[in-house]
Amino acid sequence: TASPGWPKCSPLTWNTWPASPLPPVIPVIAGAGLVSAFDVRVPSEWWSAFAVGTLAAAVSGWFAVHGMLRLLARRGVGGIVAYRVLVGLAVLVVLVVR
Repeated sequence: TASPGWPKCSPLTWNTWPASPLPPVIPVIAGAGLVSAFDVRVPSEWWSAFAVGTLAAAVSGWFAVHGMLRLLARRGVGGIVAYRVLVGLAVLVVLVVR
C-alpha cells in the first residue's frame, strides 16, 4: 500500500512520482561510485580494463535490478517467500541431523 501522501504506483514507474526529498536511487549509487573512484589506486596500465569492468558491472547491475523489479511487479513476492521458507527449513533440518 502507498504511504499517506504518496500515489500508488509500480516500482517500474519511479520517475513518475511527485517531487520529494527522496532522490531516485540511480544518482545516489552513481555519486557513491564517483566519490569512491577517487580513493582507488589503479596502476596506469590497468585503467582501460578497470573502466570496462566498472561499466560492465554498472550495466549488468542495472539489468539485474530492472529484471527483479519487473518480476516482482508481475508475480509478487509469494514465490520468493516460499523459496526462503523452504530453504530455511532445509537448513534447520541439516543442522538438527548433524
